[in-house]
Amino acid sequence: MTANRTYKGDLAPDFDEVFAVRWVTANGDTVKHKFFARRHAAADCFERLTDYGKEAGAWTAPVAWTQILPA
Repeated sequence: MTANRTYKGDLAPDFDEVFAVRWVTANGDTVKHKFFARRHAAADCFERLTDYGKEAGAWTAPVAWTQILPA
């Protein structure tokens, strides 16, 4: 950030992997999910869910970022 609070640089995400944690809700009717940029954050979420007795899983996938806006 510059002195007048403007950003000069690349806004592209700096991570090349995305993490997803999915779990079954208490009534068993719905699967919810959360996405994370960092492995430890996904692992923490997974651990909290399983500590609460939820059925959960965690996945990862590589990403290749492509800017879509502004065109």
